[in-house]
Amino acid sequence: MKKVLSLIFILTFLLVGCNNPTVENSEIENSTVESPDKSDKDLLDVIYNKIPFIDANNNEVFLKDYKISEYDNYDFSPFEYASVDFDGDKTNELIISETQQNFYLILQYDEAKNKIYGYHADVRSLIDLKTDGTFMQSSGAGINSISKLNFENGEIVFTELALKNDFDKEYKINKDDAQPEDVNSFFDEWNAVPTVSWIGIK
Repeated sequence: MKKVLSLIFILTFLLVGCNNPTVENSEIENSTVESPDKSDKDLLDVIYNKIPFIDANNNEVFLKDYKISEYDNYDFSPFEYASVDFDGDKTNELIISETQQNFYLILQYDEAKNKIYGYHADVRSLIDLKTDGTFMQSSGAGINSISKLNFENGEIVFTELALKNDFDKEYKINKDDAQPEDVNSFFDEWNAVPTVSWIGIK
């Protein structure tokens, strides 16, 4: 009888021991699903028209049907995309460039609302996008600025970090007047930052 009880005890111990890792693996799998990687996948799903996003007019739309209302409902033709953290919240946004006019669509995942929002950016507004989320903007020949952006109240807000206006001889760093050589040094340091990698959309 003692042998039988001992055998039952051993079998019970082994079964409990075997079940514990299964519970832990389940917890790991669940935590993976809820990780920030989920938003990255959702953003990619927008590109391939698996899920919609919220456009500037607060309409839910698929990328294949997206039009730029500011330009008489211009058809947006996705060409390539990149991923970068614009606003420093440790969650990447997804940037889609457009084939013809080089317009941009920025997709941002709003965790609180569990929705994806799309923001339109104009031509020459995200030149040489860097891995730190900064970029160059150009207003014409000899007028360039280094900027970053943020999202506020459903809109993109651009912040100018440095301005080099050779046309009007205007030079600024953080909106303060600066010497041309200091601005040139700022641009040189910025140019050394790696650019993002763009991936073609098939």
